[in-house]
Amino acid sequence: PQNEMNFTSNGLGRMSDAISCTVTEERNGQYELEMVYPITGAHYSDLALERILLARHNDVPTDLQPFTIYKITKPMNGRVTVNARHISYQLSRVTVMPLEAKGCSASLNALKTYSVGDCPFTMWTDITSGQNKEFYVDYPATFRSLLGGQEGSILDLFGGEYEWDKFTVKLHSARGVDSGVSLRYGKNITDLKETKDSSSLYTGIVPFWKGQDQFGLDSLITVEGGVVYGGNKDDYFYKMVIPMDLTSEVEEEPDEEELLEVAQDYLSKNLSLTIPSSIEVSFVHLWQTKEYESVAPLQRLRLCDTVTIIHQPLGISYKAKIVAVTYDCLLERYQKMTIGEAKSNLSDGIKISAQEATQDLPTMRAMQMAI
Repeated sequence: PQNEMNFTSNGLGRMSDAISCTVTEERNGQYELEMVYPITGAHYSDLALERILLARHNDVPTDLQPFTIYKITKPMNGRVTVNARHISYQLSRVTVMPLEAKGCSASLNALKTYSVGDCPFTMWTDITSGQNKEFYVDYPATFRSLLGGQEGSILDLFGGEYEWDKFTVKLHSARGVDSGVSLRYGKNITDLKETKDSSSLYTGIVPFWKGQDQFGLDSLITVEGGVVYGGNKDDYFYKMVIPMDLTSEVEEEPDEEELLEVAQDYLSKNLSLTIPSSIEVSFVHLWQTKEYESVAPLQRLRLCDTVTIIHQPLGISYKAKIVAVTYDCLLERYQKMTIGEAKSNLSDGIKISAQEATQDLPTMRAMQMAI
């Protein structure tokens, strides 16, 4: 039932009639379950919105996680598709009031202290750096959006990798490990595709600040020479330059030196200075095979672990994180692992919701100017 908190029993019953059931988790992203169940199943009548499915999400038998049902699709073929989100998504229904805090641990605890509504979650982190970083909540916002997925969130400010463990939110400085496992052409790689895309490539920006000065007059600030180049400006025939409005990055009218410093910092963090390369790899999970049973612990991989990809014919030697996994709850084995570049945001859906929630609100600067 939806009010279960302890998960020490079989609840309303085991879903032994399930046709399929998979759990997909992304690094700092979505965490969902999808189950196909027959209408002739013993517990079909028990399926209802907001009820909880308890399921394995990895190859640790005792690590069961609760997922809240949010959608039930009933086609005509006698099978229903049940979609559920990890119980931590309940934090999207908890509101946090304005607050100020310093440091990662204090900021996470402050979210809990200033939350409104039922919030049975506890916070944990091993991040000790950035103790002087200040975390602000200027207006009421949802708990989960403040954890990550928007500018100024906990994840944006302190970094890290989330682990959702029932009603405990864990923010690790590094959730995974460098496994030492290598994926090699001719050994365990079954397919590999490398993609390069220069559509978002630039070599510099023209930063500017536009607002009102201390006398209330319109002011436009730029830097000497107009352009701030990145370290790649001589790597390409054309100088690819775009305008960059940094008004929101600086509260008050800056001088040229201050704007230049902000522009250089923005350039180093946000602009694509090289042609992005992504690698999609399909591979055999050797630790799940009989032949590697004796060395399974050395080959086992989980979400956020780092692996080495070696493909000599293509000249690829590349380290990357496992950024998404899909686990088959019925076969009790990983169905798919996605290897790619690390992302710093929570799911796109959360980010979009956060943007929609704030897009019509005035900025602090606009209110100060109005006053």
